[in-house]
Order: sequence, then structure tokens, then C-alpha cells
Amino acid sequence: MAHHHSELTQNAHLLMDYYRADTVEHVDSLRWVWQQIRTPAARYAEAMTYLQQDNFGTARAVIMDMIDEHELRDKQEDERFRMLELIDLLEPVRLGGREYASLTSAEQTALQTLIGEHRDRAATWAQNLLCFHFNRCRAPLTGGDGGVPKARRGGAVVEESAALYASLRIYPNPANNYVVLDVTLPSAPKGSTVVIHDIAGRKLKQLIVTSQEQQIVLDSRELAPGSYSVVLSDNGATLETKNLIIRQ
Repeated sequence: MAHHHSELTQNAHLLMDYYRADTVEHVDSLRWVWQQIRTPAARYAEAMTYLQQDNFGTARAVIMDMIDEHELRDKQEDERFRMLELIDLLEPVRLGGREYASLTSAEQTALQTLIGEHRDRAATWAQNLLCFHFNRCRAPLTGGDGGVPKARRGGAVVEESAALYASLRIYPNPANNYVVLDVTLPSAPKGSTVVIHDIAGRKLKQLIVTSQEQQIVLDSRELAPGSYSVVLSDNGATLETKNLIIRQ
């Protein structure tokens, strides 16, 4: 079953990459893919498709139903409550006919409180809103040579089969104001990083991956317009490399 689900997840990511690259919007198709996977991460992604369509009731129902589908640990349950809180904060804005760019100071503060020091999905999506619309951005987790404990470095090689189930998705790409790095690892991270290089191969940013599924939001205005390579590595092995284009 685990192998079957891994293959399903891999094929789903390939299908979603195709949908994202297409010029035609595939919201219903993407949602169907998430519904087949049915992991907590897939349920959050499904809920976000409903939020993008201002269908807050269905988004809330998807998150509520997670407790019947999965045995959630304490941190996962905290994340679920934060997601429900985010829905509750956004719903009156859109139902009142306003755009997210018109959030009041009190609403921005409520989002900031929700975020706190958290870096889970709900906090990341709330941070995306504040960063994109109000320039209230926070720095991503970063690290240089000293950012990863020595015990987690070294020459251990990730098996080739494991790399098949890793995923690095970048959007929007080309990017103007911000870019999201959506990382999925085959297992718990072991000294995992995302490194951004310029066309000359120089390392510009090193970001630490702290969970098996993580979104990292970058203020792309910190990078000059041009082409960059983004490399996802785990335990000393390169899992995936993607190109990133910055336009300003």
C-alpha cells in the first residue's frame, strides 16, 4: 500500500506540474488529484482551491473532515485550528465585497497574530497575504555552513529511488514580487536545504528545510532580474534542480 501510494503521489505531482504549465486553468482537475491522494497536505491544498474561489464553507468542511480521516498529532491539530482561524478571518473580507489588499490594520494584526512564530501551511498562506499586499515580509529560515549540525552532514547518499518521490515546485515563475518554493521530501529531512545559485554558479541563498512538506516564501525583489537555479538537496545528495526567472 505504501509503495502504491508513493507511485500515486509521484504521478499526481507530474500531472499537477503539467496543469500548472498549461495556459488553461485546471482548478477542478487539480482538486480531483488532491482528492485521490487524501493526505493531510492534499487536503490543505484542496481547501486552498476552494478559498481561491471564495467557497469558504466547503474549504472549512474539508479541514473539519480531516479529524475523521486522519489521526492527527498535537502539532498537526494546532495547524488545523490555525487553518480554520484563517478561513474565519478571510471569509468576512470577501463576503463584504473587499479584496485582500484592503485589509484593515486590525485584520492585518489578526493575521500577524495567527502567524506568530509558526511556519506551517496556515501561517505561510497568511504570511503570503501580508508580504504580497502590505510588504510585511519575514525572512525565511536560512543557514550557512554553521546552519546544519555536523552530525547531519557528510557523505551519506540518498537512494536514487527515494529521489523519485521528492518534489520542488516554484511559483509564480517568472516571479516579480515574491516566489513560493513548495518542497516535498521522501522522508523526514536530514540536513535538507534549498540553495539558489546565479548563472555563474555562485551560491546566493541557502534555505533550511525543516519538515517533509514545506512552503518557503521569498521576497524575490532581493534578487536582481535574471535567471537562477534552485537546488533541493537532502543528506548531501541533490534531489531536484529547477530554474527560476526573476522579472521586476
